[in-house]
Amino acid sequence: MSAQKFQVVSLLLISFLLFSQSTANRCEYRPFCKTNDDCKKICTFAGDDPTFWNCMNSLAPPETMNKCCCLRKK
Repeated sequence: MSAQKFQVVSLLLISFLLFSQSTANRCEYRPFCKTNDDCKKICTFAGDDPTFWNCMNSLAPPETMNKCCCLRKK
């Protein structure tokens, strides 16, 4: 019985993770920034979430490095 519960919980967890990623807000990358404060000026388009922005630093993949992640509202 506990094995069945574990399988059901695992299936629900996987479904939740897949569904939440498919409906999540996404970053729109816009160049160029050195600090998060730079992104405050860049992430000002209609549909941008004014409460979130992030300058992608040296730990980011090369294609997003030094770009602002402007979170788009749904």
